[in-house]
Amino acid sequence: MRVCILMGSPRPNGNTAELCKPFIEELRQHKAEVEYITLHDKNIAPCVGCYHCQKVKDDYGCIQTDDMQAIIEKILWADILVFATPIYTWQATPHMKAVMDRMYGLNKFYGKIPRSTLNKGQSYALIATCGYDLDHGAGLLDEGVRRWCTHSGLDYLGMYAVRDKDNLASFQTHEAIQGARQFAQHILEKGIDTKPSNIPPGFNTRELSLADLHPDLLQYFNRHQEVRRCLRKEGGNWVLKDISFTEEWDIAVKKEIVEKDFTDCIKSSGTVWGVFNRNKALIAFACLPSHLFGSKNQYLQLMQIHVSSECRNNGLGKMLFELCTDKARNLGAKKLYISTHSSEESQYFYTKIGCVDAEEINEKLAKLEPYDRQMEFVL
Repeated sequence: MRVCILMGSPRPNGNTAELCKPFIEELRQHKAEVEYITLHDKNIAPCVGCYHCQKVKDDYGCIQTDDMQAIIEKILWADILVFATPIYTWQATPHMKAVMDRMYGLNKFYGKIPRSTLNKGQSYALIATCGYDLDHGAGLLDEGVRRWCTHSGLDYLGMYAVRDKDNLASFQTHEAIQGARQFAQHILEKGIDTKPSNIPPGFNTRELSLADLHPDLLQYFNRHQEVRRCLRKEGGNWVLKDISFTEEWDIAVKKEIVEKDFTDCIKSSGTVWGVFNRNKALIAFACLPSHLFGSKNQYLQLMQIHVSSECRNNGLGKMLFELCTDKARNLGAKKLYISTHSSEESQYFYTKIGCVDAEEINEKLAKLEPYDRQMEFVL
């Protein structure tokens, strides 16, 4: 489970930060991945109400350039987003409120593009500190986040709040610490309960063996992808360009993938996962060779990960990616290396899941697909 905590207090060692310490400790004891982001030291401009984000399909789309872009990447990485803030005039702090307002671009509800929520399936939670009794002091913010989740179709996991009666000491009591730990357990349990199943009913996932491989294994796999925009490197930066084409695989390509890529991977002790539908047709797969490389043997290559066109947006790609990360850790890798397709849709998938530009470029892989973006995922 991935948890992103946004810390809205202007005091990095204040009451709210103190309350977060046992909360984070408990999350990590339960093997959660935690990102803790302080906001007071970030450049976050307020929303200007220009509606530009509502014109951009499948991407955040804010026209402003500041630290919010990086924060959005971490928000989209998470399964659970926690807002941690002291109460200022019955609301979140200015930095936190600016982030909340700028998250407007995650909901595509107010333009002419198809309605969507970029962080669909995510859950929100709230940690608050205040000087009044909790209902009076934090109740309005609690209700605001609850309504926000209802409006966005997200799950609200509740609020944990502690009143400041004796400055920092109020948040170091046994009661406050235990409450923070219990809230961490609560959001992890509820986050799992409310998280949609990765695999739709009727689908079966398993590792493939050589006995599973036959020339027609990908007969019903539909690679079709209508590409409209792609990333290209310009002046050292990645820029989206209007580049249109259609990706398709003919029978010969499908047979080559099975007879060469799958076969070579399995024979060299690598792993191929397949997802099958009710009719036992292969509709998604991932290939993970076992050969470590890099200056410190830190990388394993995620060679391929694909989902048939009619089965996309069901969580199958993320599920296969997570299988690869678990396997790579067991094999001693520190990072996955992925030569990623440059299309806007593919880049959205990889950046949302947490991939970044590779620190070391494998020149052999880069030459095979010169327009691919060489990325890595830290395990």
